[in-house]
Amino acid sequence: WSHPDGTELEGVFFLPTKGRMPCPCIVIPHGGPHVRTPAVLTPDALVFLDAGIGIFLPNYRGSSGYGQAFIDADRGDWGGKDFEDIQCGIDALIGKGVIDGNKLGIWGPSYGGFMTAWAIGHTNRFKAAVVFNGIANLLSQYGQTDYKEFMQWEFHGFPLDNLQRLMEHSPIAHIGKARTPTLLAYGDGDRRVPIAQGYELYTALTRLGVETEFIKYPGATHA
Repeated sequence: WSHPDGTELEGVFFLPTKGRMPCPCIVIPHGGPHVRTPAVLTPDALVFLDAGIGIFLPNYRGSSGYGQAFIDADRGDWGGKDFEDIQCGIDALIGKGVIDGNKLGIWGPSYGGFMTAWAIGHTNRFKAAVVFNGIANLLSQYGQTDYKEFMQWEFHGFPLDNLQRLMEHSPIAHIGKARTPTLLAYGDGDRRVPIAQGYELYTALTRLGVETEFIKYPGATHA
C-alpha cells in the first residue's frame, strides 16, 4: 500500500483458517521500532487465526530491511508518520474487502506497545487494545530506562533539552481522548520499559472511566 505522501509500504497479513471475508482483524505493530515483521506464524497467531480472526503485521517507516533512510524516517517522530502508515494499511485491507473495519483490535509489545497506547489516544476505530511493555511517557521513561543512549539517538540529542517534543510524542499527553477498552501487561523486572510506565497509563485510563485491566508479571523482564 502507499501513504498519501507517496511512501511505498509493506506488511504481512495472515488469513484466518475459518470464517468469511471480510474478517475481524488484530493489528500487531512490531517492537524496535527498527526491526521488521517476517512472514512467520507464532503460536499466539495460530490461536487467533483458528478463531476466524486475521492478523495484520505492518512494516511501517522505521522498520529495518528497507534502507537506512527508511529506518531514520521515524526518528524524532514516534507516533507520527509511522502511525499514519499503519492506518493507511488498515484502510487498504478494508478497501480490498479483506477485513471488517468494525471489528478491529490492536496489540503490540515494546514499541508496538507504545504504538498501541498512541493509537487509543488518536482513534476509536479499535474495539479493544493490549499494551504490552509499552512506553507511556517519554519524559519519565528517560529517567527510568536502562537504555538512555537509545532515546538520545532516537531524538537527536539529549532528550531533556527538548521537553516539549518528548511530551508531544508521548501517548500519555493524548490519552484524554481514549475510549477503547484496554488491557495493560507489564513485567515488574523490566528495566527497559519499567512497570511505572504501565501505572501511568492505568491511572489515566481508569480516571477517564475507560474499561481497563492491568496484568503484572512478577520478575518478568522486557524480553
